[in-house]
Amino acid sequence: MATPYKSLLSIFCIGFVFAFLHLTIPSVSAQGSAVEDPPAIQEEEAEEKAEREEEKSEKPSKQEGEKSPGADEQDKSDPDQAKPEQENAQPENKDDETEKSEDDDQKTEDESAGNQKDEGAEPRRTRSGSTIRSVTARRRNSKTSPEFAELFQPVVASASASTAIVYAGRRQIAMGTVVDSDGFILTKASEMRDDLKCKLADGNSYSASVYGVDPVTDLALLKIDANNLPSVEWSNNPTPAPGRWVATPNHENEAIAIGVISVNEREILPSRPFIGIQMRPTENNAGVRINQVIPDTPADRSGILINDIVVKLDDIDIPDRETLVDSLGQYTIGDVATLTVKRGDKKVKIRLVLADEENKNPQFDRTRQQNSMGSTLSKRRKNFPLAFQHDSMLDAKNCGGPLVDLDGRVVGINIARDGRVSSLALPRSIVDPVIARLKTGEFSPAVVNAEKLKKVDAQLKEVYAKLEELPGKRTELERKVGIADAKKEELEKMLKDIETRLKMIEEKSSGDRTELKSVDKELKIINSAKRRLESKRKDLQAGSQ
Repeated sequence: MATPYKSLLSIFCIGFVFAFLHLTIPSVSAQGSAVEDPPAIQEEEAEEKAEREEEKSEKPSKQEGEKSPGADEQDKSDPDQAKPEQENAQPENKDDETEKSEDDDQKTEDESAGNQKDEGAEPRRTRSGSTIRSVTARRRNSKTSPEFAELFQPVVASASASTAIVYAGRRQIAMGTVVDSDGFILTKASEMRDDLKCKLADGNSYSASVYGVDPVTDLALLKIDANNLPSVEWSNNPTPAPGRWVATPNHENEAIAIGVISVNEREILPSRPFIGIQMRPTENNAGVRINQVIPDTPADRSGILINDIVVKLDDIDIPDRETLVDSLGQYTIGDVATLTVKRGDKKVKIRLVLADEENKNPQFDRTRQQNSMGSTLSKRRKNFPLAFQHDSMLDAKNCGGPLVDLDGRVVGINIARDGRVSSLALPRSIVDPVIARLKTGEFSPAVVNAEKLKKVDAQLKEVYAKLEELPGKRTELERKVGIADAKKEELEKMLKDIETRLKMIEEKSSGDRTELKSVDKELKIINSAKRRLESKRKDLQAGSQ
């Protein structure tokens, strides 16, 4: 099987891919040492070089003074710098010609930039065509271009027949790998949803059920009602070394992603569960006091407040910050935990779902922004016992399918898009045992998630009990609120009447006050007249005239 693929590669790739290898991704290991090509490729490359040398020796040399193509154009564009020896110079081989063309293009671009600065002169146009062609060639030979992907079509042909697309309803959620002709398809467990369907390379779609799951590797084994399926062909070699090319096929005989292995197999450590609080110690180790709640985190959404004192995490006493941090390490992302906090004189239990620190902690904002540029990362992209890294630009929904080498054999299962230029694949060494375990039927989701289901069922029981209790309580409260509203309305009416009467009294009182002032004034005048008249009467009685 491998020989036809190598023959096709020798036709499509050797003279094309490796000539531009230095323009795309350098074949260098993680330690910086060069990685040799496979022996067969080295032999074919040597044969091609010998053919080029033979053609060179048979080709007649140009006569002295004969100009190379394009020399007249160079003379017209820059007569002061034209030199005969440059006109007669020829590249020694195709690689040299390519390098010279690129150097000349760069020189022309620099000269054009300089001309634009001088007196507003327009840039030279004589070499712009070759510059555009050179840029176009680079893009065409980029590993993300359709033209480059076509070169790998013979490589992915075999694995493509064993590749499936996994849907939840109408939405693609993952890819799958046919690992058994009796309808067993391996895929990414954390993406599984209801209403699963698998579309195969023959165009047929089948309803699928989750036959088994392995939380450690995040693999799930699906079962469809089909047989005589083309099972995947595994490579018998160890995981390819860093610098080797790999490709990800789809079910339509296409390479949807191409890359180079960048890091050897290693353990991928988990992200830390995250609550979303900042805290400080309390006196006498009586818990940890919360001094900040980070927005849009589990703590924020669950109603934790500043100055709450955390005293328990589930059944674990929390005397200090270190205990809380260590205790959180026993949980995984997505677990439901209950915090007991002291709020004033009361203790309040708060349930929250632990988040991924890399997704929610503001300290990772810059990293998240860089990683999310032009890509969708997997929800679970950490915590794998063994995985190797390659730089294929996979989408999250394209994980779960096979990853092949240049022989077209499967070397691993793509398990996560971890970063902008980082994808992870599980090697065969850990995939094979998982497949064997899951095919026993003893690791169904109900069995594997029994403890979590039990915990969720207990929480649902509490929720259902509250749903039964709260409607009656709500009705009673509505009745009380209605009575209170009626009393309030009555009192408001009474208050309005009192205010009206008070206003009338104030108006009447104001008139009486005015009249009182008038009476007082009149009384004063009369008393004055009285005193004057009494004085005059006394004078008259005394004989005064």
